[in-house]
Amino acid sequence: MFLDSFSFSVVASLMPIEDIMNLYKYIDAIEGKAIPDMRKASPESGGKFQWDIVSCLSSEKSEDEFQEAKLNVIDWPGNSPDLNPTENL
Repeated sequence: MFLDSFSFSVVASLMPIEDIMNLYKYIDAIEGKAIPDMRKASPESGGKFQWDIVSCLSSEKSEDEFQEAKLNVIDWPGNSPDLNPTENL
């Protein structure tokens, strides 16, 4: 599994996720990769964060992390690869 980050003008490197993804690995990846990439690509707005609402990742703790980091999170239907821009990237 990989975590990716991209914007209109920047494509960041992929971050490999070892073993099975869980909430704690997800939060580490968000804090260590996604947030810095977003702030680098969109320093004025911080960008928008898209995630598919996978049950193991959607929890009160992950939502607290998003709020604490002041992430602008896009509501996204779960399990919708046809709408996911990553699939085309």
